[in-house]
Amino acid sequence: MSSVVSIDQESSLFAVYKRRANANKREERSRFILRSDSSHVGNSELRNHINRLFHGSTLDDTKTIFLNSLGIGSMNSLRNALETNKYVSNYTLNAIRLRLKDDIWVNRLQGLLLAIHTPMLLNILNDETFHVMKRISYLGPIRATASRYYRQQDLSTEEIDPQGANVAMYLLGLSHDDLQDFSDWCSAAMGFKVAMENYASHASIYIGEDEDNGMFNIADMGFGYSQILPLLVSLWSSKRQSLAEINFNQRIHSPFLSFAPLPQSQTVHIVEQPELHLHPQMQAKLADLYAKVAASKEGSHISQFILETHSETIINRIGELIYLNKLDKDDVVVLLVSKDDEISSVAISSYNSEGILQSWPYGFFLPGNLE
Repeated sequence: MSSVVSIDQESSLFAVYKRRANANKREERSRFILRSDSSHVGNSELRNHINRLFHGSTLDDTKTIFLNSLGIGSMNSLRNALETNKYVSNYTLNAIRLRLKDDIWVNRLQGLLLAIHTPMLLNILNDETFHVMKRISYLGPIRATASRYYRQQDLSTEEIDPQGANVAMYLLGLSHDDLQDFSDWCSAAMGFKVAMENYASHASIYIGEDEDNGMFNIADMGFGYSQILPLLVSLWSSKRQSLAEINFNQRIHSPFLSFAPLPQSQTVHIVEQPELHLHPQMQAKLADLYAKVAASKEGSHISQFILETHSETIINRIGELIYLNKLDKDDVVVLLVSKDDEISSVAISSYNSEGILQSWPYGFFLPGNLE
């Protein structure tokens, strides 16, 4: 990601601004940043800069509409907005054409427009930053152990915490249909179903291959179930939330009622050691699930995974998926972190089209003292 924000027609920030401004044309004029009153210092300078374009009797509202129609952008887009402006009289258009020959005047107008719109740009940047940060999911390497009973809490749980300690409360808050959907999704991806049992003040999680053959309390199952369940809940909940936001944004277009939808929304899942306490077969299934989600798109949503792993099974399974054309080799990058003389270094490896790792360090999965 570039550290420089360029306010031009190609910049994503300008694109978001323009979508909001276009939607804003359907709203009342008073909702624009530039108002008819000129009490703000920036407004005063801007109005003084364009006053000679208008008759002395021109209303301030007309000037406000004109300025709002210019927006912000590149020099070419500003010149075009001035030359083809439909909100002013022929007298003003002729005055504009004369002024366009003065590059200093045009440059100052661009700077004043950018300055007066800076609060809106900062608000947009804040919204977009929030949107991006909200889309980062992190799960640590040591996740919460299973309990036979979970004490119910009257708290809204919208996302899974880094240790997965609130998984039971998240599942308990789901509707019957949503919980069934999650259970069916787990069954298709990992081979087991999930159910909740609700008591007066406590709840329990049950796991089983099939409800007809019996569901068992997660405390009586292998430890790996408690470690993989937060990963699955986090992934499913992200998918569910993304679909809900896509549907919402299709219905709501006003920038004052929702975030301006990005051309593509993206969720980044960061997981440390997803393989912990998992049988190798379960590790391979998890790799399959990550690859399937990464390769698919729900509407305009994409998912990216950053996995910190020591699992040979996961590394090899990703190669197999590339060989089977279920994953694009260009969508996978392997970063190898090593330490030499107390200095950490990062080497980049990748898979070829046959799923074979390139530039893989000899002895990575072997003890270092073998001769």
